[in-house]
Amino acid sequence: MAIKAIAMDIDGTLTNDQKVISSRTRKKLLAAQESGIKLILASGRPAWGLHALAQELDLQNHDGLLVAFKRRACGRRSDRRGAVRSGYACRRIASPD
Repeated sequence: MAIKAIAMDIDGTLTNDQKVISSRTRKKLLAAQESGIKLILASGRPAWGLHALAQELDLQNHDGLLVAFKRRACGRRSDRRGAVRSGYACRRIASPD
């Protein structure tokens, strides 16, 4: 079965102790997206705290997703005609309760 998505935590998983994505990791993840694998960044950070990393990994051009604190799921924004806009739109996802 082919890998369709990679979901990862940010701090201490995707980033190193300096809160930076290593060059090797960045290259591998960019290559994964080019091969059709979706990236999902998940964190306890607020959504705006994930945007710089999402941009660094070019998630906006590969339909990547963000999952942030307070059950916010974020995806690429598009206007009513389906044209992609800059940034991410976030919405609250259901509580597990």
